[in-house]
Amino acid sequence: MDLSRRQFLQLSTGAGAGTAVGTLVGLGVNLAPAATRAQHLRIQDAKVTPSVCPYCSVGCATLVHTIDDKIVNIEGDPRSPHNEGTLCPKGTAIYQSSVPGLGTRLGRGAATMYPRNLEFADCLVIEGSNMAECHPVAFRWPMQAKANGAKLIHVDPRFTRTSAMTALHAPIRAGTDIAFLGGLRCSLRHSGSR
Repeated sequence: MDLSRRQFLQLSTGAGAGTAVGTLVGLGVNLAPAATRAQHLRIQDAKVTPSVCPYCSVGCATLVHTIDDKIVNIEGDPRSPHNEGTLCPKGTAIYQSSVPGLGTRLGRGAATMYPRNLEFADCLVIEGSNMAECHPVAFRWPMQAKANGAKLIHVDPRFTRTSAMTALHAPIRAGTDIAFLGGLRCSLRHSGSR
């Protein structure tokens, strides 16, 4: 039997994992409850405070678990229509007791609309942002719009993960955003579009 190196590694890995899992299951070990129990024990006596992540303009709702005024766990609030219980890695990692002060010193993000409304768009132009990586929670709504048939356009000098997910990438030169938008506006006006 001829095997490529890739096939050999796939079979070896699968067999090794299967053997380890099979041994644990054969011994009657169930790993799922252990992970759940560890999480439960860590936050068992914690005070839960609803909050909003101040990192960007998405407005993700969070549940902050504290013990003796120290944050022990942060998770997305599943009741939130913004993030539906999810958080991006930045929102989870940067959230500390000093984060509200960061907004005062560095400025706060601002959005012109409710991010979830993006899912109802027919066409979205994302300009100058790598939304897929910088705002992954909010980027799910343009992806939902795309699944509903919307056309996504990314205007940015760099080809990023956002560019890879769109129908069109317009790689303009850095610093030409205003000229590009002016040309787009002029084109729309001459074509009779609103």
